Amino acid sequence: MQNSRKCQLLEAVDLVRKSNEIVSPLCTGPKKNFPDRTDHEKAILKDFHDKLRDILCSERVGTENIRSIGDYNNSIGKIHLRKISGSLQSFGQTNEMNETFLETYEALYLLEMNRLIVYYNSVVVSLEQAYEIFLSNKEGDLSLEEYFVFSTLNKVGYILKKFNPNTIYNQEKDNAETPEDCTKE
Repeated sequence: MQNSRKCQLLEAVDLVRKSNEIVSPLCTGPKKNFPDRTDHEKAILKDFHDKLRDILCSERVGTENIRSIGDYNNSIGKIHLRKISGSLQSFGQTNEMNETFLETYEALYLLEMNRLIVYYNSVVVSLEQAYEIFLSNKEGDLSLEEYFVFSTLNKVGYILKKFNPNTIYNQEKDNAETPEDCTKE
């Protein structure tokens, strides 16, 4: 059976060139060397935002087989995973019906890492749309700055979980060997 979609694969040289075209416009140097609140600064910031928008809207390289798939449920403000591919590390929560849900900031991080496809009303959510929808300043959502902290800490290897006030920490064990040794629900 032949795939109905035509897929054009890039050569390694073309893939490197394309990724450099995407990333290099944002690499402007370590210091700003112009005065604040001037027309020059406004022009540079506008140019930066335009380039960032182009990057966020650009086509992502990858296949559906390696990505998890989820549906955004606006009423609960979470993403219900209907297909899990690969390891999601410590992301998500599983309910009593064995369904996995992601918080919006977790889904945004996985979208950035190209490991998740999210549908909202049967339409694929782009990375730019995800920033707008998932960081919408509703109560309980992370702000953009808080999300950047979450994202940065995850990228350097920290595993972050939302604080649960119902968790009782077991202080009797000095040598915890498993996560269950540390907490009691």
